Formats: sequence, structure tokens, C-alpha cells
Amino acid sequence: MTKNNEIRFRLLYEQLVQPLYRYVYFKCGDKELSQDVVQDVFSKVWDKMESIDDETASAYCYRAAKNMLINKIEKQASKRNYESNIQLQHNTNSPYQELAAKEFQDYVSKVISSLPELQQEVFLMSRIDKLKYNEIAERLGVSQKAVEKRMSLALKYLRLEIEKYKSR
Repeated sequence: MTKNNEIRFRLLYEQLVQPLYRYVYFKCGDKELSQDVVQDVFSKVWDKMESIDDETASAYCYRAAKNMLINKIEKQASKRNYESNIQLQHNTNSPYQELAAKEFQDYVSKVISSLPELQQEVFLMSRIDKLKYNEIAERLGVSQKAVEKRMSLALKYLRLEIEKYKSR
């Protein structure tokens, strides 16, 4: 990045960091989520600073914040939905079976959480939101092949981790 773009970025950051945080916080009411979104926005702006016009930079940041917030909230909802579905599927009788099912559910949730973000996002959209690969590709703005690859890697990792769990 050129020195001029670094200066432009710094000025934009100083001008928008607080108002953008307040905007996101007003929308979601969660301090940590708001901080994450604002950090992600400025990370994206840093990467694209050379192509961002000074006149539209502010609008770009607000639009990016809104979209990132929506994506993060959808991702959290999908994750909670998945976890509750696992819990409903394990209808057991004995306390031992209930404990084992809860332990397995926690383990699977932990494994899913440990997936790289892009793989996790595709996995949850496919398995929880029941979206088709082409729908996921459209929402994420990537090719269907990219979605297929991410899903393939996620499933391979999950199978491997579940096999490890079973062999303990």
C-alpha cells in the first residue's frame, strides 16, 4: 500500500471508527459483536483501500458493516439451530446415555467451531439452513466449485475428528 493510501486509511479510520461502532451496536446491542464487525470492516477497507473512492468510502464502510453484521448474526443463529437439532435427536432413556449424548453433542459442536471460518459457514448453511450449493455460492459471492471444495474439506475434517472420538 502506498503512503498516500495509508494516510487516507488512517483518516478514514479516525473519522469512522466510533460512529461505525455506534451504528453496529445500535443494530445488535452486543459490544463484542460490534467490535468484531468494525474490525472486520476496516480489515476489508485496508485490503481494498487502493480501489475505494474518498467520496464513497463512508457509504462503503456502512454497507460493509451492515452486511457483515447480517452474516455474523445468521451464522450464530445457524450454529444455535444446529446445536438444538443435535440435542433433539438424542432422545435417550438412561442417565448414562443422556450424559454420553450430551458429551458427544458438545464434542461435535466444538469440532464444528474449530473449522476454518469459510468451511464452517458453508457447512452450517448447507446442513442447518438446508441451502443448496448454488444458493450458498450466490449468498457468499463465490463459485459453486468453491462451495463444494469448502464443504468437502469440512466433511473430511469432521469425519476424521468423529473417528478419533469413537476410538477413545
